[in-house]
Amino acid sequence: MLNRILTDKDREKYAHLIGKMFEVIPEMMGRKYERANVQQAFAVDLFIKKYRDGNDVLCVGSDEDTSFAYLEEIGYKMTGIDPVMDGIDLHTYLQSTDELFDIVFSVSVMEHVEDDTQFVTDICKLLKSGGLAILTVDFREDYIVNTSNKPSDDYRLYTKADYDRIANIISPHNCFFVDEFTVDAEPDFVCGDNWRYGFSTMVFRKKAEEEGSHAR
Repeated sequence: MLNRILTDKDREKYAHLIGKMFEVIPEMMGRKYERANVQQAFAVDLFIKKYRDGNDVLCVGSDEDTSFAYLEEIGYKMTGIDPVMDGIDLHTYLQSTDELFDIVFSVSVMEHVEDDTQFVTDICKLLKSGGLAILTVDFREDYIVNTSNKPSDDYRLYTKADYDRIANIISPHNCFFVDEFTVDAEPDFVCGDNWRYGFSTMVFRKKAEEEGSHAR
């Protein structure tokens, strides 16, 4: 199951990979919350499994992203965009390019984006036929929209209802979640002294041309 809440079982599963990441980019890894590294490890692991020689890859939110930095250091060629790094957000980038991508990944970014409808729509438009999107988000099933029960730099925490909402947003763009998301774990990450939440994954794909119509 690719769409899931990440837990300590995943931290155990990816412990060796996280160790490799510390070896390759120690300073950047040292700046991160230890228990949050599971998100980047999930993205790296799935990326390596799905990547094929010659694939075009886009990372959205590449500044200080350890998954991007690690993959780049071990030899993968990718495009990285980040408004902090180059002033280019996803929607601006979409409007400036005709390039499409086999893989788009974005780790712990979308909760910081005010208009997530536009965000996932733009990713769909940037995917090639058959392309794959790999995202992670901050998650808490009992989060109440428009409350302060979240980190101050998050616009929202995601819930199961958001997965249903986003499925409806990406569907008109020939994209679909690769499997069903089920709430099956409690939040297990504490940010500072105030916020408890978890991390969940969002993996969706664009239909291959033989599966249905394809339009940019």
